[in-house]
Amino acid sequence: MEEDGSKAIEEKVMKGQLDFGVAVLPDEHASLDYYSIIEEKLCLVVPDIHQLAHQKQVALSELEAEHFIMFTQDFSLRNIVVTALRNAGLEPKIVSETSQLDFIEEMIAANLGITLLPESVANKLPDHLVAVEVKDPHVEWNLAFIWKKNAHLSQVARRFIQFTHDKLIEKTYHAPYCDE
Repeated sequence: MEEDGSKAIEEKVMKGQLDFGVAVLPDEHASLDYYSIIEEKLCLVVPDIHQLAHQKQVALSELEAEHFIMFTQDFSLRNIVVTALRNAGLEPKIVSETSQLDFIEEMIAANLGITLLPESVANKLPDHLVAVEVKDPHVEWNLAFIWKKNAHLSQVARRFIQFTHDKLIEKTYHAPYCDE
C-alpha cells in the first residue's frame, strides 16, 4: 500500500508497479479502467477576515489580485486549479507550494493566500477558515479507483476491485456544496 499524489499513483499503475490506486481521474483516461468514487466541485478557501469570506459565491475572475497557496505539482488538484484559473484568463500568483494540507491551512489562516479545495475537504476546515462556492465556472474534482486497462490482474486483485466497488459505490460521499 502506498500513499502519493494522483500523478504518481497513475504513473505507477500505468507502469505496472501498482495493480490499482485511488487518484484524481485524468482528462485522458483511455488506458485506464476506473469507477468514480467522489465527484465534487471545488470551493474557494479564505481566512474569515478576507474580503471574500462573507460572499455566498465567487467567480474565478474575482481572484485576479489574489495570492495562491497550492499543493505541489505532484498533485492533480493543483493542475485542475491552475488550468481553471488560466481558462478564466488569470495567471495565478502562487506564493507557496506544499504537499501538506495542514501547512496550506496555516498559510491561509495567516492571511498569506487563498486556495481552492474539494468541498468535502473545505467543509472540514477549522472555523477560522471559510469555504465559498465557486461559480462562473464551477470547477470539478473527480476521485476514482483506477487500474490499467487490459492488465493481467490476479484473482485477488480482481476480487478486491469488485469488493471496493461494491462497498464504495453504495457509500459514495456527496458533500453538501460548500457552506450549505
